[in-house]
Amino acid sequence: MKIEKQTQLYNIALVGQPNTGKSTVFNLLTGMNQHVGNWPGKTVEKKEGEFSYNGNMFRMIDLPGTYSMSANSAEELIARDYLIKKRPNLIIVLVNAATLERNLYLVAEVLALKLPVVIALNMMDVAGDEGKLIRPDVLESRLGVKVVPMVASKKKGLNELLKVLDSGVGKESLRKVSAPQAGREHQSALCEIRRFISGIVPEPYSEDWVALKLLEGDKEIRGLMKSRLDSRWRKLQEVLSQHKHAMKSIVDGRYKWINQVTKGVVDHSIEKVASITARWDKWATHPIIGFFLMIGILIAALALGMAISLPIAMGLLANGRHALEIWASGLMPVSIPWLAGFVQGVIRGVGTVFALIPFLMAMFTVFYFLEDVGYMARIAYLMDRFLSRIGLHGKSFMPLLFSLPCNICGVVASRVVDTHRARLLTILLTPLVPCAAQIAITAYIAGMFFRPFVAITVVICLALLNVLVLGITGLLLDRTLFRSGERLGFIMELPLYHRPNFRIIWNQVWSRTREFIRKASSIIVGFTILIWWLAYFPTGNIDTSYLGQLSVWLTPVGNLMGLEWRMVTVLFASVVSKEAALATMGVIFSAESTADLSEILCTVMTPPGAVAFLVAQMIFLPCVATMGVMCSESKSFKLALGMVVYMGFLSFALAIITYQVLRQFI
Repeated sequence: MKIEKQTQLYNIALVGQPNTGKSTVFNLLTGMNQHVGNWPGKTVEKKEGEFSYNGNMFRMIDLPGTYSMSANSAEELIARDYLIKKRPNLIIVLVNAATLERNLYLVAEVLALKLPVVIALNMMDVAGDEGKLIRPDVLESRLGVKVVPMVASKKKGLNELLKVLDSGVGKESLRKVSAPQAGREHQSALCEIRRFISGIVPEPYSEDWVALKLLEGDKEIRGLMKSRLDSRWRKLQEVLSQHKHAMKSIVDGRYKWINQVTKGVVDHSIEKVASITARWDKWATHPIIGFFLMIGILIAALALGMAISLPIAMGLLANGRHALEIWASGLMPVSIPWLAGFVQGVIRGVGTVFALIPFLMAMFTVFYFLEDVGYMARIAYLMDRFLSRIGLHGKSFMPLLFSLPCNICGVVASRVVDTHRARLLTILLTPLVPCAAQIAITAYIAGMFFRPFVAITVVICLALLNVLVLGITGLLLDRTLFRSGERLGFIMELPLYHRPNFRIIWNQVWSRTREFIRKASSIIVGFTILIWWLAYFPTGNIDTSYLGQLSVWLTPVGNLMGLEWRMVTVLFASVVSKEAALATMGVIFSAESTADLSEILCTVMTPPGAVAFLVAQMIFLPCVATMGVMCSESKSFKLALGMVVYMGFLSFALAIITYQVLRQFI
């Protein structure tokens, strides 16, 4: 009689350094049955997924990518706390075979936790391309844990990993696990520390691990034990102070252990003139050649993405939304005129979101393609020196770059920034990058008032002004609001170049696009309704609406900028979308054509006033869509609101200064 196997649910933790293919393995195993959220009390993304194999259910938790099990960042602390406190049935440590020695440092720290571990040795093909022959069986015997060779991008080794998971959950390792030990010079200190903390260490921490972390100087563990030791803490501190350089010795011990483990595991005897990575990096990371190469690649990539996506986006925006507005207007009762306007306002807001989807997908494709081949890390490396001066690091460059066509793209792309502090700072600074619509309006109005050469000069100067404002704002935020935040050095491994996997790229693009639609749509609908209500009520005419009345109240400020109230209204109307600024001008000035609008503007604004207006609109409030995504991505309404208020105040202040100075000379 055959006995049916009872279904059980096992928790599997997926751990790994960046650039090991962790997301690929997670997606292959869980498929569409996954959930994306945030860790409780954190802005760090949390991914969970479930899958079944051989009658058992597995819940996989994709822990944040981390280089170690220290507590230097939110990502490292989350990964460590989950492994220690939740104690999963099995830990999969994903290791990049091409950079085995560096990846084994994380393995050394995970093994110290004394939990069931499986090593997934990924990217075996990349290691071969780099002239390295890896022997998984030798590594397995050295470590004492199961090692599964894989090429996750091609699904090689996936079935073997599933078999190991099914047979290994809840069981001990193959044999005694090899793990690095503290140096002899600190063994006596460890014994003394254990005597101090014996019987005091709270569950589920082990005394051996806590003693080692105390010796390393781990702030989180020291804070935990200080509150429990009370008066004995001072005596323990005396012991720790005598071994204040123990951290270096412990790290050296781990690298010594790595050298011992990898002897006979990695064979470099394959003849190879120079690896692909070494050949390309001679140019890609060169401080001068690499910079111009980066500019060329980014311009080409963005131009290709825009050429493909913009016609589709404009078609959706102009044709699809217009057709939907006409259809919806026909359904509205004539007796309720405001209802038709309300429906049109909502359609325009939501339609703008969906019109952005092709552009977003193109930008995501560009980003993930460059990331998948390994070039994105080189861009971050080249830009780190400049961005570090304003409190950011190299990874923040891509979100700022993606803000040029649309600020929404930049805010969403800020997810690639590792630390919470730098991610928030990037989100707040992104709206200071002028989008394509702002640049187009600037060039259009400048051409009305100045000769071509002067107009070009004005546009370039205004763009440089935005860069200056972004830098100064970054410095102010870095030294005030984010001064007490976590501040890490820019540590990024330069991954090896390899062929892109378009299936993986598409999965990432679709996942991000779907998440953007889900998060942004509801917020943008709310903002659109609010702006429409202000522009419509109480009279149904924008001139006498609440929005118009607000602009009338700001007439004294407009006079200081050389602008009448209708131009101030245009600034506020541009909050709906930057592209609407010119259309709004045509409506409030009753212009029948672009030529008429040009003539009217030249009569209501002087050249100094025109420049002041351009200064204001280049730094003015972001559009409602960008505001909504800022709230969504930062998880902080106060921070997003504070940045919006700051931009509004700054735009008026700079415009006033510009007008008052230029009127003396023009």
